[in-house]
Amino acid sequence: VQAIGFDYYNDHGVMSYGKGYWGDKKIIAQFPEMSRADLRLVKNISGKTGYIPSDEISIKNEEYHWVTDGRVILWRGKIVSNPPGTPTVDIASFQAMGRFAVDKYSLYFDGQRTESNSGASRVDLATLKAIEGNSTTLVDSKN
Repeated sequence: VQAIGFDYYNDHGVMSYGKGYWGDKKIIAQFPEMSRADLRLVKNISGKTGYIPSDEISIKNEEYHWVTDGRVILWRGKIVSNPPGTPTVDIASFQAMGRFAVDKYSLYFDGQRTESNSGASRVDLATLKAIEGNSTTLVDSKN
């Protein structure tokens, strides 16, 4: 789990994900082909969209860790990708709610694909909601 204070930032022309900006710097990942200025929040299942709200994102606002530059989805400094034999991440339909995300093919938790978003496991986005006080469980009309 990411600690408070980690962020994406440009450092000498390279976008980095880490903490600290001077001598006490801790870099988790670097993305040379990306720019911090191009990052946007992925669409929130509740319908909210926008820019990343601050340089230090609160652990309480988990959906702010799902970001995109329009080409890839990032979760806490890692590119979200699906395992071989599964559909690729569908950026156009990708939406997040807290630590969860969904696209038209897959369900995700903490940046990892957990299962297919089809058939009996297809999420009803209109009724999806978090369980109060539980950051690891969402329910919809089917549950």
